[in-house]
Amino acid sequence: MISKLMIMGKSGSSKITEFYFRMKWLFCALGVVVIVALMLMLFFSRQSIQQNAMNEATLTLEKMTKYADERMRHIEAAADSMIPQIESHLSQPDMMFDYSRELVSNHPDIKGCSVAFEPYFFMEKGRYFSPYSYKNNGRIDTEQEGDDEYIYFKMDWYKVPRKLGRKCWIEPFEETNTTGIIVHEVMTSYCQPISDAKGKTVGVLSVDVPIEWLSSQVKSQHPMPQSYCMLLGVKGTYIVHPDNSKQMHKTIFDTAEELGDSALAKLGKEMIEGETGYKSITIDDNQRYIFYMPFRETGWSIALVCPNEVILSDYYKLIYASIPLFIIALVLILLPIFYRKKNDNS
Repeated sequence: MISKLMIMGKSGSSKITEFYFRMKWLFCALGVVVIVALMLMLFFSRQSIQQNAMNEATLTLEKMTKYADERMRHIEAAADSMIPQIESHLSQPDMMFDYSRELVSNHPDIKGCSVAFEPYFFMEKGRYFSPYSYKNNGRIDTEQEGDDEYIYFKMDWYKVPRKLGRKCWIEPFEETNTTGIIVHEVMTSYCQPISDAKGKTVGVLSVDVPIEWLSSQVKSQHPMPQSYCMLLGVKGTYIVHPDNSKQMHKTIFDTAEELGDSALAKLGKEMIEGETGYKSITIDDNQRYIFYMPFRETGWSIALVCPNEVILSDYYKLIYASIPLFIIALVLILLPIFYRKKNDNS
């Protein structure tokens, strides 16, 4: 019985072999078709997978910018709503302390508020008059800031909106107290001119906002493994970067110079000029894609950095999954050729 089954097995095997070699060139052509189809699939899949990854990166930046935009607009609205009250009570300087305190107490994101005026605008108050309120260990303190040690009208938060003649966000800075001591908190300020009845600028309203919430939001974004986000100021300074030693102390141009990387310097120039796009550049011997876009109307720029192999990780998985099919197709192509050579030699 066993021998009979063995004979039947050999017979079936020989029939399959006989069928294959009778149709060997058809199978060879099939192998060619399979390889061509796989190559076309991989070619177009690479483009599709790469584009999908790029779209995901862009959406991450847009989502983050939208979140920040909503939060910053609340701050802007609160400060904007105070301007008419301030301008309608310029004859009552002591009320400025109340307005300053009100803004800080009514908005959780605002840490400090200055209602500052031109030198000797209120003659009875002297050269400096800037009611300033700030959060201090759970309470709100209000004081008069400005003296010969702290000449506030020489500070960016006062000079910039006055020079521009419009509201603006200024470059982040390390906060100092009224005695000039750095308290190691990175802040930015939303500032706008205060005008009198004739439209003349007589002071500046400035609200101070810690960027810790923004930094946390930016650093938390990891749409892909090994990716990270960074935020640059108008001069290319790192406002937010995963390497804390670079924040507020280095620019993207410093990094480009250290690495001798002209492509990175060009990227930094495009970012601070408010452009949108992406680039593939080499950083630390690794190819990386950098996606970037303007950050609101602040003059800042936000970027997402992703390693090239991460962008194409799904593509590499597809290649590995295709390897068995490639091998089978090669066998279909090469076996008839090998068999023919064998017969010719015999």
